[in-house]
Amino acid sequence: MADSNWEDALIHLHEMGWDTDDIDSACEALVEACSEGVFEGNEPSDLDTDQLKQILGDEMSASEQEAVVCLAEVRAQEDPEAEAMREALWDIDEFAESR
Repeated sequence: MADSNWEDALIHLHEMGWDTDDIDSACEALVEACSEGVFEGNEPSDLDTDQLKQILGDEMSASEQEAVVCLAEVRAQEDPEAEAMREALWDIDEFAESR
């Protein structure tokens, strides 16, 4: 899933039972860790599995980690793609049904 787009990542997490708050919290933790935390100066995709576990916890599968990394990188941008992702995230059920 590493090179998939944010829509696929969002649907994957939704199908795994994640809700908007779970996704938003995980993305925020990852963005903060890379912008002002322990991994400052890195992009989320630069982090290895152990580093992701340190930020996100041990309960997450590799595919879930990849999806969160994808979404966190889009979320950190200020562009129309990031805005579209945020809108989809806030109405994830409708977004999932429309796909």
